[in-house]
Amino acid sequence: MKVYTQGSYDIFHAGHVNFLRRCAKFGDVVVGLLSDESFEKYRGYKPINKFEDRRSVLAACKYVRWINETDNTTTEDDLEVLNPDVIAIGTDWAKRDIYKQWGVKPEDIDDRLIYIPYTQEISTTEIKRRVCEANQV
Repeated sequence: MKVYTQGSYDIFHAGHVNFLRRCAKFGDVVVGLLSDESFEKYRGYKPINKFEDRRSVLAACKYVRWINETDNTTTEDDLEVLNPDVIAIGTDWAKRDIYKQWGVKPEDIDDRLIYIPYTQEISTTEIKRRVCEANQV
């Protein structure tokens, strides 16, 4: 089975590993990795790590089978071409509009959509906060 997920993976951390490990229990994981341009449009700032660096780190993760450069505006096309059996997103997205974010219709993905538990107390935002805090004099 093929499992699709999408993300920016700017500062790869244990939460990402936990998420991808859980995804891999359902099949081969394909990651739609946001391009630098798409990242900046989505997040409102430039990624700390450029696309090729983020791709390299993801490629080294044993839970990832394939990485597809993506843009939020092309997710519908990506899903059509990749035709995953399962579409995995984190439970942190349960209250967000994934359909609007990805530009897809509920009827196109709901029968394949699963929610993977979000790892608490670790995130890219939290890591950035810790770095700032550790460097204050």
